[in-house]
Amino acid sequence: MLRYLKDSRAENAVDAATRELHGYVEKVKVRPEVRVAYMRLDEIIYYERKDAAKEAAAEATRAAQIRSILDLLEDFGEIPSSVLERLQAESDSDKLRTWHKLAARTGSMEEFAQKMG
Repeated sequence: MLRYLKDSRAENAVDAATRELHGYVEKVKVRPEVRVAYMRLDEIIYYERKDAAKEAAAEATRAAQIRSILDLLEDFGEIPSSVLERLQAESDSDKLRTWHKLAARTGSMEEFAQKMG
């Protein structure tokens, strides 16, 4: 099975791009200042990706909370644009959770809009 794997050592590089890439890798391995800068860059990329994933998860949770509120309110008919805009503008998950409970307990769209604040 290993015989099908391509040998990636620098001496077996067949094109200019691969040879150039191996040259950069050698610089990283040999020069300490480049190695440190490379490791810092790798760390920055790691944390930026981690932060982006955390933000995406928070946005997905927020969108799901809003969708749940809207699902409950649709039973009362058309949702007023003022209520819709207010929901979409809210970024506090605790406030959205409170509104979700309110939507589950309310008796009408008007009551919800009034108690919404």
